Amino acid sequence: MAAPGNQPIWFRVFPPEAEQDTPFHGAASGPIRMPARDSPPIPYFYLLFSLDLIKEFVKQTNRYASDLYDRTRLQTGRFSRKCQWRKEGKLTISEFKALIGVLFNMGLNRKSSIKEYWNRKKHVSIYSMV
Repeated sequence: MAAPGNQPIWFRVFPPEAEQDTPFHGAASGPIRMPARDSPPIPYFYLLFSLDLIKEFVKQTNRYASDLYDRTRLQTGRFSRKCQWRKEGKLTISEFKALIGVLFNMGLNRKSSIKEYWNRKKHVSIYSMV
């Protein structure tokens, strides 16, 4: 569908919205409960992921895995990852924290592909030790 002037609708440029001068009425703005400058990384981690949020992630992940296993039980082989999960137990809070730590580290140390993070041939991979 084209707009007048043969430009597609999604390409049409709208004028900027007018700025609204709304005064802020409240407590001082900015970060609150910030760790000290010389703090280790974990207090900063907890600014992003509170313990309640981590518990909820773990609970919902375990719920999803259990539901998936129950739905696909008949199609699941006895040596599959799903059966292994069922035998070994559910995701724990410490395992979830380790996963988030690995993901953050992967974001800081860029590789050309996901496989490169786990490759031991070129160098010792910290990811394969987790």
